[in-house]
Amino acid sequence: MIGVLPAIPVFILVYMLTAGEPWRMALPVAAATATAAYPLFTQLLSLGWPQPMHDLLGWLF
Repeated sequence: MIGVLPAIPVFILVYMLTAGEPWRMALPVAAATATAAYPLFTQLLSLGWPQPMHDLLGWLF
C-alpha cells in the first residue's frame, strides 16, 4: 500500500522489535538497510521500483 522502499524499514523495525531487539539496535539496522536498498536496486541491478498502491488509486480521492 505504501510502496516497497518505505515498507523495508517498517518491516525490519517491526520484525526486530518483536524478536526482542532493543530500539537502539533495530532503528539503525532498519535505516541502513533502506539506505542501501535504493542504490542497490536502482544503480547496481537497474531495476525500477513498483508503483505504490496509493499512487494507483489516487484518482479516487
